[in-house]
Amino acid sequence: MRSVIFSILLCSLFFPLYSQTKKVFYHPLKQDGGGKPFDPDKAFTAFLQSVNKDEFSLQKSSEPSLSATLALAKKEKAYFVYSGFYNRNKFGTLDFYVQIYNPETGYMIDALKVSDDLDLYEGIELEQEEFQKQDAERIRDLNQKLIIKLKINEARKERKQNIQQNYSDTRFARKYKLPIKQESIQEAAKQVFKFIEDQVVVTATRSKTKLKDTPAAVYVITQRQIRERGYRTLSDALYDLPGFDYQHTYGVYPDLIHQRGLIGTMQRTLLYVDGIPDNNIFENAMLGGTVRFPLNNVERIEVVSGPASALYGANAFNGIINIITKDGKQNPGHHVDATYGTWEKNFTNPGYAVSASARGNSGDFQYSIGAYYYQTQGPSFSGVTKLDSPNLGATDANPLYNYNYDPYYYLEKKLCGGSICNPGETAVGYYSSPFYNNSREDTYNITARFSYKGLRFETINWQYLAAEGLFGNGTQWIDTKQRGIDTNSFDLRNNARRLGVLLGYLSDGESGFPGSNWDVKNNSLLIGYTHEFTDTLSLDSEFIVRSTEILNSSKDSYPNVLGPGAYYRPGDYETENSYDRPDYAYLGEERLSWNPNEQFATIVGVVGRHFVAAKDYGSTERYTYNNYAFYIQQLYKPIYRLRLTAGYRYDYITSYGSASTPRISAVYSATKNLTLKFLAGTAFREPSGEELFSLTPQRRPNESLKPELLRSFEFGVGYRFLKNYYISVQSYYNSISNLILEIQTQDFAPIQGSVPQGGNPWNQYQNIGKARIFGSESEFRAYLSRVFTVNVNYTYSKGFYYDLPSSLQQSPSTVGRPGDNIADDVYKAVYKSITGNDTVISEGEIPNIATHKAYLGLTYYVLTNLSFYSGVNIIGIRKTVSTNPEKVVPGYRMFKINIHWEDFWKKGMYCNLLVNNATNMQFFDPGIRVADGTFYPTMHPLERRNIWFTLGYVPDSL
Repeated sequence: MRSVIFSILLCSLFFPLYSQTKKVFYHPLKQDGGGKPFDPDKAFTAFLQSVNKDEFSLQKSSEPSLSATLALAKKEKAYFVYSGFYNRNKFGTLDFYVQIYNPETGYMIDALKVSDDLDLYEGIELEQEEFQKQDAERIRDLNQKLIIKLKINEARKERKQNIQQNYSDTRFARKYKLPIKQESIQEAAKQVFKFIEDQVVVTATRSKTKLKDTPAAVYVITQRQIRERGYRTLSDALYDLPGFDYQHTYGVYPDLIHQRGLIGTMQRTLLYVDGIPDNNIFENAMLGGTVRFPLNNVERIEVVSGPASALYGANAFNGIINIITKDGKQNPGHHVDATYGTWEKNFTNPGYAVSASARGNSGDFQYSIGAYYYQTQGPSFSGVTKLDSPNLGATDANPLYNYNYDPYYYLEKKLCGGSICNPGETAVGYYSSPFYNNSREDTYNITARFSYKGLRFETINWQYLAAEGLFGNGTQWIDTKQRGIDTNSFDLRNNARRLGVLLGYLSDGESGFPGSNWDVKNNSLLIGYTHEFTDTLSLDSEFIVRSTEILNSSKDSYPNVLGPGAYYRPGDYETENSYDRPDYAYLGEERLSWNPNEQFATIVGVVGRHFVAAKDYGSTERYTYNNYAFYIQQLYKPIYRLRLTAGYRYDYITSYGSASTPRISAVYSATKNLTLKFLAGTAFREPSGEELFSLTPQRRPNESLKPELLRSFEFGVGYRFLKNYYISVQSYYNSISNLILEIQTQDFAPIQGSVPQGGNPWNQYQNIGKARIFGSESEFRAYLSRVFTVNVNYTYSKGFYYDLPSSLQQSPSTVGRPGDNIADDVYKAVYKSITGNDTVISEGEIPNIATHKAYLGLTYYVLTNLSFYSGVNIIGIRKTVSTNPEKVVPGYRMFKINIHWEDFWKKGMYCNLLVNNATNMQFFDPGIRVADGTFYPTMHPLERRNIWFTLGYVPDSL
C-alpha cells in the first residue's frame, strides 16, 4: 500500500511537466530539385491537424533564415524547431528531408527523411505504380514520423546516427552548412572513413560500382583529402598514392610520372577529365597543364592501376586517371580563393594563384563553371652543379684559347662563386647556371559543364606557358632569360658586359639571353546525350572535339660554344623557334548499357576516332589516321558474393593494323569485411607521332615502330578489422613485349641537313625487347579516434628488361657500365673482337624506379573546423640507366605540413597554410631519358622548402 501511494505521489509530481504544451517552431521547407511545384505549407497545415494540441503548440516562423528562426525560438523558449528540404523523384513522388533543432543550443538533434532511395535499386527494373504515391499519402508519412520523433525525445537528446544517415550522408550536407555539434561532424567524418571501400566509382567499369567490387585496383582522392592535405594540383595528389614514380624537371615536363614500374614519357597512363581525354595528341603524354591540373573545383580523383585497354583502348596501358569535377546537382555552391607563396627564402621567387567556381541547378538543368590562374617564377636552382672533368685551360672547341687570360671572363667568373666556372664542354653531370630562372609558369584553366535531362555539354581549356626547366643541362643550352646592359646600373654584371663590348666580345650593349620556353595549350569540347529506353536499358552518345597545340612562342636557346662559359659571352647563341604544332582529334562513341537484374550487367560500345597531327615540330606536313573499335563488358553474379567480369575490345588502327585486348576478373566477398580479387588483362600502346616522326637536335624519327603489348596478372585482398582499420594489398606481374624505348645509336649521319647536337650520335625510339615487372601496392587506413586518422601506403616494384638485341650499343637498363661485372666485361670484349661492334648484356634492371616507396599521412582535428596534416614521402634509392655516370641516386624523405581552418573569421571563410619540403633538404631525381650528363643531366635537383597561404570564401547557402 505504501509503495502504491509513493507511485501516485511521484506521478503527480511529474505529470505537470509532461502535460505542459511544448512550443514548436516551423521554418518553411525549401525546395531542392525539380519536378511539379508543391506548397510546403500543406505539410505544416496537415501537421497542425494531426498533432495533439495539448502536447505541442505549433508556430510558423516568418524569419527569412534558419539562424534567425532559431534565435527567435530561443527567445520565446520554444522546445523544438524543425525545417528541411523537399523534391520529387523521377516518378514524381515527393521526398522529404527534415532536420530537428534544439533552439536552446542552436544545434541539430535529429533528422528524418521520407524517401524511396531509388539509388539502392540501380540495375533493377522498377514499376512506376509501385513507387508513385500521392502527395497526401507522402505528407501523412512525414507527419507520422515527425510526431514520433518529437514525442520520444522529451530530453532533446542528440540522435547522432539519425543525423548521419538522414543528413550527413545526403547531398544537403555538402550543399548547406547547417548547425551541428562538433561531435556530430566528427562522427560524420568517421563514417566516411569507415566505409571508404563502399565509395562508388565509375572509371574502372564505366558504370557505378562500389570501390571494393571494382575489377581493378582503384585508389580515390576525395575532396575532403584535397582540402585537409592542401593538394593544389593533380601532381600533388598522385605523389601520395601507391604505384607512382616521379622525375621532376620543373619545366616543359614539370613532373614525369611513371606508373607501376615502367619508365617512359608519360604515355602509358591515360588521363581523363570527366571522361574527356587530356593526353596531348602528338605524344600521348601528360603535359604541364595536365599533370598540374588545379583541384580547386574537383570532387574526387579516381586512379585505376593496371591495364584497361579492354574498355579504353590504346595507351590505357598501366592505368587510368580520371579527374571528376564538382557538378551543380551534388555540389551546388560558389567559391573564390587567392593563394600567395614563395619558392625561396625572403620571398625572392614568389607565386600567386586565384580561382573561382559557380555551381547550381534549377529543375533538370545543372551547371558547373571553374576558373583558375597561376603565375610564378618557380624554384631557383641557381648554382646547383656537379660536373666532372674540369678543364680550366683549352677547350675542345678552341684548344689554343685559355679563359683564364680573358679579362672579360676573369671579371664575370666572380659571379659564379669560384674558380671552377668553366669545366669545359666535355664535362658531364648536372649544371644550373648562377643566373638560372628557367622554371617560370604562367597558366590558366577554365572548365564548364552543363546538363539538361539527358543532354550534357562540357568544355575543358587550359594554357601552360613554361620555361624549359631542368630538362637539359645548362652547359648545352641557355637556362636563363636575362636582359642586356642596364644603362643606369654599374654593378658587377653590367660592368662585365661593358668590358665585353670594349674588348669586342659583344657586338652591342643590348645583348642578353632570350631564354628557353615551351608553351602548350589544350582545348576539348564534349556533347553527349543519354537516352533511357527503359529503367534497365540506356544508350549514351558522345562526340568530342580536341585540339592540343605547341604554341609558336616556344623556343630553345643553344650556345655556339658548349659549356658553362657560354653565360659569360652573351649573344653567342642560336635560337630554335620552329616548334609550333597544332594537332586535332575527333572522337565519337556509342555505349549501350543493359542491367536487367542484379545478376547481369552488359556494356557494349563502338568507337570512331580521327586524328590529324603535324609530322614534326614546326612542320606543315600532316599525318592522319583513324581508329575504329568495338568493345563489350559483361558482369555476371552467379552467387551473391561473387562478381565475374569479362571484357573484350577489338581496335583497328589505319596506321599499323589491329589489336585485341581481352580481360577477365573475379571479385569474391568472402565475408562482410573481406574481399578477394583476381584479375587477368591485356593492353597495348600505339607508337606516338613523336616516336614515329619527330626530328629534334638529339633524336631522329623511326616510322617502323610496332605497338607495345602487355599481359598482366593480379591478385588483391581488402580487409576491414576492428571496425576502424582497413588494409588492401594488390600484387601483380606484368609482361611487356615490343617495348619502345629511346636509345642512343651509333649513327652520326645528317638527316635533312641536320647533325645530332652536342657531338653525340643520334638517339632514336626503337622496339628493343621485352620487360617483366613484379610489384605490390599496399594501403592502410586507420581511424584512431574521432579526431585522428592515419593513412599509410607502400609500393614494391622490381622490373627487368630482357631479350635485348645484341645490336644495341648501349643498354637501356642499369647493367653495362665497364667495371661493374667482370664476366660482362669479358663477354663484351670478346663480342667486339669477333664482330667489331659493341653490344649489351641481354638482361638488366629497369632504371630510375625505386624498389621501395612509402607514404605516411596523419590528420588531426584540433578543433571542429581546424585540421592539422603532416605527411612524408619516403623514396628508396634508384639505380640509373647504364649511360649515366651517376650509378645510384640516393633516396630521400620529404616532409610536408598543411593547416586548414574553416569558418576561421566568419562563416564561409577558410584559410590554408601549406609547407612543402618542410626540412628544407636538397634531394635529387635521376636524369631523364638516356641521361649521360651531357645534354640530359645525370640528376635533377628537387625543390627546397616552399610555403603557400590560401584565403577563400564560400558564400553561405542559407
